[in-house]
Amino acid sequence: MSLPDPASVSTLLLDAGGVLVKPSFARVAEALRERGVAAEPAALAAAEARAKKALDRPPSSGPSTDQERGWHYCPRVGSLAELAGHLDPPGGVRRISARLPPAR
Repeated sequence: MSLPDPASVSTLLLDAGGVLVKPSFARVAEALRERGVAAEPAALAAAEARAKKALDRPPSSGPSTDQERGWHYCPRVGSLAELAGHLDPPGGVRRISARLPPAR
């Protein structure tokens, strides 16, 4: 396989979610516990895998764009991890992310 001449490339698309950027469920669980919510990293990771699979199925009437899917992602993870309401956007995600420590 030969790569194109770099001068001919005008756009580069990167798939960040789960490829270049992976959630730290330990950090999310820690932030949730600081808010009094019992959360385990393994439960969040398992829920996240099931949520992504469910959102990747071709919907007949559901989220159809990446933006729409994004708004369904966190609540679905929270629901599957039995943390319904704690990861719902916009407030829940903002409250959690504001308390996360900087990446190490």
